[in-house]
Amino acid sequence: MCAEDGAIGGRCQSRTLGTNLCLASGLRCGLDARCVREVPQGEACDPSAQTTACTTRQNACVARASGPVCGGIGEVGAGCRLPSNSAPGAPRCNAGLTCGERRLCLEVVPEGLPCDSSEALNTCTRGTVCVAADRGHRCAHGPYVFEALGAADFIDACALGRRLPLAGRSSDETHTAAPVEIPFPFRFYGSTRSAIWPSLNGYAVLGRRPPQESTRGPLPLEVEDDVVAPLLSDLTLGDDGAGICATVVGAAPARSLVIVWESLRRRDRPEARLRFALSLHEDGTLDFLYDHLELAGDAAYDTGAWAFVQGPPGTLPAAYGASVASGLGLRLRPSP
Repeated sequence: MCAEDGAIGGRCQSRTLGTNLCLASGLRCGLDARCVREVPQGEACDPSAQTTACTTRQNACVARASGPVCGGIGEVGAGCRLPSNSAPGAPRCNAGLTCGERRLCLEVVPEGLPCDSSEALNTCTRGTVCVAADRGHRCAHGPYVFEALGAADFIDACALGRRLPLAGRSSDETHTAAPVEIPFPFRFYGSTRSAIWPSLNGYAVLGRRPPQESTRGPLPLEVEDDVVAPLLSDLTLGDDGAGICATVVGAAPARSLVIVWESLRRRDRPEARLRFALSLHEDGTLDFLYDHLELAGDAAYDTGAWAFVQGPPGTLPAAYGASVASGLGLRLRPSP
């Protein structure tokens, strides 16, 4: 049932007189020109701001374990915008907090400490995930570890190998038209895989099921299994040479399948060029190589541009705990 003009949720102004009807009821005019009740700090509020508004501009409706209350802007539970999507004046989180996937300011929890599996109040530091423990949940690493590579050569699969045909609904929802055969037995999360299917969005899935065009976390991705992601993000094709290429180098028992994402762009930064690669090695290790990345070089800004692996349901993902950059090389090997 629609609220009456001047009542909570009703219109602020009369259609005929143009006067503020909220004042007569002790209310104030809030979002969408609807009357709302003012709520002081510490009292329950409406997160949608349709029926209540916090008393001062320094307060916001923030999430708490007991329910939403009016609290300080930028504190845990307050609404925020991811830095890569921020407009001038957009809410930011206080120092030491991060803006989570649900657009709420969250505390960052180090490895080994208790965490909130729903990510309503905190999130694990990058490179770890919130997993079930004997008592509640704790932040932990997955079954793969990341190692920095020294002087790693970037292999140009587009020059040495073949360009893979693409298929998809648009230039930013695209994967290769068919999976790429792995010419050697490749062990991943304890099982042998024989094919890999790359997505334009900076990742690939092992197997013969096409990728679902994921663009960001949180981890583990709900719609994907068996993922290797040098740079998960929302990517599009760039210039005429853009695409995905593959080649095989080396000889048994030290062969490598190299897949290169060539001249791609971030959808939110179309001027930024990206060139990076994934190498699957016959010994079961993987390399992520970054030849050219026009990113901010800041983990907060580059949220969503994740380097990680994810196995079958019920297994833990493993993510790189920092921002990637041009010239970086990462090797992933199974945890001892």
